[in-house]
Amino acid sequence: MIYLDANIFIYAYFKAARQKLPQKIIWMKEEAKKIIQMVNDG
Repeated sequence: MIYLDANIFIYAYFKAARQKLPQKIIWMKEEAKKIIQMVNDG
């Protein structure tokens, strides 16, 4: 069984209030989505 921290879901799917995000945050969101996709795929 795999346990994920809630921050992964927050970074992946939470929509920011401002449109222009720093590049580091965009990268973290993309990586979080990849982690969730890997878990879903098995």
